[in-house]
Amino acid sequence: MHTPEEIEDSKIELAESLKRLYKNKDFKKIVLDGYLESGSTYLTKNMTKVKPEFRELLQEEIVARSLCWKYLDGIEEEARSILEARAM
Repeated sequence: MHTPEEIEDSKIELAESLKRLYKNKDFKKIVLDGYLESGSTYLTKNMTKVKPEFRELLQEEIVARSLCWKYLDGIEEEARSILEARAM
């Protein structure tokens, strides 16, 4: 069993790893820009252009990308909250 401090430390380490990933030009190009940003925009723009039977699949893909963003943002937010609480 991990102590609360160990869990917090691991969340901070995860955020630090994410920061390093954000600086990696290939990660940025493929995942952030290609998959999450441009890919999501492309899917959203083309939602009305696809056949009705494919719209549900497109919607699922848009939701999946949104959840990925939420996960990445959550990592940063948790670490920021922990560090702020420790600074008090």
